[in-house]
Amino acid sequence: MSAGPGSRPESINRTEMLRSNFSTILHHIREHGPTSRSALAHMTGLNKATISRLVDKLIQMQLVHEIGEDRSEGRGRRAVLLEINPAGGFTVSAEIGVGFIVVVCADLSAQILWRRQEDTRHLESPEAVLERLAQLIRKATQFGFTRFSRFMGLAIGMPGVVDSADGTLLFAPNLGWRGVPVGRLLRVGFQYPVFVDNEANLAALGEYYYGAARGHEQILYISAGIGVGGGLVQEGHLVTGASGFAGEFGHMTIDPKGRRCNCGNRGCWETQASQAALFRRIREEISSGAPSLLVDLTQGNLDNLTVELAIEAAERGDPVAVEAFRQVGAALGIGIASLINAFNPDLVVFGGSLSAAKSLIFPALKHEVQERVLPYLGDVAHLVCAENGKDNCVLGGIARVCQWVIQNPLRAGAEKALDATDEEPTSVWRDLGTR
Repeated sequence: MSAGPGSRPESINRTEMLRSNFSTILHHIREHGPTSRSALAHMTGLNKATISRLVDKLIQMQLVHEIGEDRSEGRGRRAVLLEINPAGGFTVSAEIGVGFIVVVCADLSAQILWRRQEDTRHLESPEAVLERLAQLIRKATQFGFTRFSRFMGLAIGMPGVVDSADGTLLFAPNLGWRGVPVGRLLRVGFQYPVFVDNEANLAALGEYYYGAARGHEQILYISAGIGVGGGLVQEGHLVTGASGFAGEFGHMTIDPKGRRCNCGNRGCWETQASQAALFRRIREEISSGAPSLLVDLTQGNLDNLTVELAIEAAERGDPVAVEAFRQVGAALGIGIASLINAFNPDLVVFGGSLSAAKSLIFPALKHEVQERVLPYLGDVAHLVCAENGKDNCVLGGIARVCQWVIQNPLRAGAEKALDATDEEPTSVWRDLGTR
């Protein structure tokens, strides 16, 4: 028998249609806002009456708000402009890095309102790092509830191979972690949407929505720091691959007989194009007797070497530092050219700690790209530096939560405020024995 009027399947279909329409409107406001109701009708194909009714509902849900009249229009009745309501709720985003953690609280416009960064080099285990992370997340949520009534979700970025479906960090060679169920532990301790992903993937999203890649549809993001990683974004969505692990560009084999990588293989790209490669080249040259300002800048201890000190030395004309940056730039260019040939992006965004040395790295990098990229592809792909600096991962986490809000407006708009006074779930962080 066919389902009759008022049946559950019909109700589900109506709910899904409503969700889809809300989502479409929110997407267009985010991409093109501030925008008007009439413009939304034109972009979505929905009639003006439907748009008006749906927008009014989104305003009631506090996901959208009016920000005044469109002053660009001529005389007569001016359209009222709409944008995503920054005060509609708050997000928390975190990054677990090599030797540090960062946690931020932001509104729905990605304005960071609270930020904490801590050194974790003294913490000897994943358990200890995650315990401290949980404490900072709790502090961030407590701050959020002092200003907002609704918590929209949490996102965490980490270096390494992450199963984004369940939030398990499968393998992070530069952290030395393997099989840590970060997402499961977070979901037990905090009852709200939780997203866990590779840090470079989130950084790519951050640059797409809030940084150098705004207005581009096919972007390749490369992060060069302690390791090398990246992400590919197509029309606002990460390309994750069949198993969700796409973007581990740093482990492309550049030299089969090259140096041993932390992942266990030989000749990976990051053995030649990372912060570690830069430091190794500097130390080798100084050890062989080459004079360098970095001996004095590090007070005779090259263990104190930093990217900032290497940049200072290079800018003062130090030949060791200048040549090390040139070699790393050339290695980066070789790999980026291969990725341009493979993916044909319209923009390449270069980020990570080495992006601070743009002026020292880019000449050699661009030379290799120009020499190695296929004809026509190089004319399409423009190379720029990331705009978000050290916050590009956490901004990407905010973007990931906002994506969920836009895709699930009925759930996000109806979320009950969580009780910020709940007991801190410290016990769950100590129980990592099931990983």
